[in-house]
Amino acid sequence: MRMEFSDHLRTKMASEKKEELVIPTKKLPDEIPTKSFAATVLSIVEDNVLGSIMTHVILDSVDHILKKEMTKLADDMMKFKKVLGNKMHEAKSLADGEPVWLTRMKESFEAGWEEWRSGLDNREELAYRAFIKVMTSRPE
Repeated sequence: MRMEFSDHLRTKMASEKKEELVIPTKKLPDEIPTKSFAATVLSIVEDNVLGSIMTHVILDSVDHILKKEMTKLADDMMKFKKVLGNKMHEAKSLADGEPVWLTRMKESFEAGWEEWRSGLDNREELAYRAFIKVMTSRPE
């Protein structure tokens, strides 16, 4: 039994996503025996399925790591905010009547966060000082 080819043989795979495999036939003769045809198709389908499995496993692994890191970052950010809040309540770091520039809030948090991430033993104090310094400096 022989089968004839057009430019491409298309076959649908049943998976989470419907994928269309394109099997190039330009290198194949116009007619080939059924066994050769089946071996060619099986080889291409097998390669695609294994590739899809590996892609899924890799993406799942990366997603897992990203979720863990995002959770760590969120936890660290909450500690940072809590430390800033506590230090503002307990300290008299701002002189009476010293202006604060709320328009610089983003820059203040960024400056404090950079010091916080330094990981130094006194990072709480460094972060707070950087935060206050930017918050009390006149916008440029």
